Amino acid sequence: MRSAVARAVRNRFASRLRDEIPQFKEWGDENVSSGDRLCRWQVAPGLTFYIMLQFHRLEDWFTVELAWSRSGQWPAVAPLPSAVDEEPVSGALRFRLGRLWAPPEKDVWWELAPKPLVEAGLDSFLNRVPEKDLLPKVEPAVENAIQHVVRDALPYFRKVATRLGISL
Repeated sequence: MRSAVARAVRNRFASRLRDEIPQFKEWGDENVSSGDRLCRWQVAPGLTFYIMLQFHRLEDWFTVELAWSRSGQWPAVAPLPSAVDEEPVSGALRFRLGRLWAPPEKDVWWELAPKPLVEAGLDSFLNRVPEKDLLPKVEPAVENAIQHVVRDALPYFRKVATRLGISL
């Protein structure tokens, strides 16, 4: 994602996450790509929840990843679960937010610019939508992502905590 657009997404996402779920605090981890943002909520000594804002390397798109860990460590290399409700052997699980509502084969990204046509090649890259035209799309896209975090991720995290005998 281009820098001005990514900065706008990061700022809006951080602001809305603070408004809706202030328990999540930004958290640094060397296993998180530069530019992406990781937030964590240490629920109990044996349970930590994570939300990561992740940017596409080439396109003006972002996605949200969720994770939880019994060790308090960000599960950077956790295998993709076959089901989000499975109990992982490693004590940690990581997956994209869209797995909570979209079909399993759908990889959910919030696309601020249209997906380029494969046959367009280099022309597509050179003639991208100007950044200034993407900035008005940031707020509604981030708002939609945050709504999914509140509507889908929070109940999921509650279910994980309950299954592990921890009350929120």
